Order: sequence, then C-alpha cells, then structure tokens
Amino acid sequence: MNQSAEDLGVCLKAGATASGVLGEWCTRRFGPGSLTAEVLEDREIESGRRRRRVELHWQDTAVSHAENIYLPMGLPENVRHRLLHTTVPFGVLLDGIGLLRRTEFARVLPAGGPFVLEIRAVLSLPEQGDVAYVHEFYRRSLLDL
Repeated sequence: MNQSAEDLGVCLKAGATASGVLGEWCTRRFGPGSLTAEVLEDREIESGRRRRRVELHWQDTAVSHAENIYLPMGLPENVRHRLLHTTVPFGVLLDGIGLLRRTEFARVLPAGGPFVLEIRAVLSLPEQGDVAYVHEFYRRSLLDL
C-alpha cells in the first residue's frame, strides 16, 4: 500500500469527521489501536468561544495536530463535558449526531517537514449551525515512505 498525502486529503474531505477517517486510515497503516487526543490547550478566548489545541495519537504515534475554535453552547451537554474531561477526540464525540464537515482549504505541504497535509474546515450540526472551525495538520507518519 503506497498512500500519498493527496490520498489522505481526498479521504478527509469525503469523511464526516477527521477522527473517523484517521481511525480507518491508522488501522490500515498501523494495525488495531485507538485514536486519543492529548489536549495541549482548551480555554475560553472570548464570550462563547473556546480555543482547543490537540495532538492526536494512534497508540504511541502522533498522527496530527489540530487548532480549533469551537462554540461549546452549540454542542450537546454530554459532548461539552467529555470534551473537557476525557481524551476522546472532538470528531469521535460528535460522530453519529449528524455532524457535517465542510473543507474550506486543503494543501499538501512541502517535503521535509513533519507534516504532509494542512486542512481548514467548518463543522456544523443540524439545528445548531456551525459549531467549530478546525485547522488541522497531518503528520508524515501517516504515509508509507
């Protein structure tokens, strides 16, 4: 299997959540495991908005870095609580409740750095509208090199 950054980008643009796509991708790449979020920051930045920075890991392998602005009051209560108190990734928490992901920007990054792909997207929920603005960077470790 020779997977490229372009292939990963196509999968991420088509998926409902990046976490769901990463779970499937990592299972094929690394074998069974689970995706967890190492929360680097989650703080209020202005009334009604929070900034969240995370590193996503598949077992012991860092696979992505995300910087998100989200609207906690647009999320179900159980999601808000788990977002602050668990290592479950944002997309996993929202999977199955009608999340819509709109990619606004995607580019393959130059060779040589730790990241191969950059994506900006908006996450929306039915009845709530936009609930998060995500800026994601996907690590070279996701590809067969």
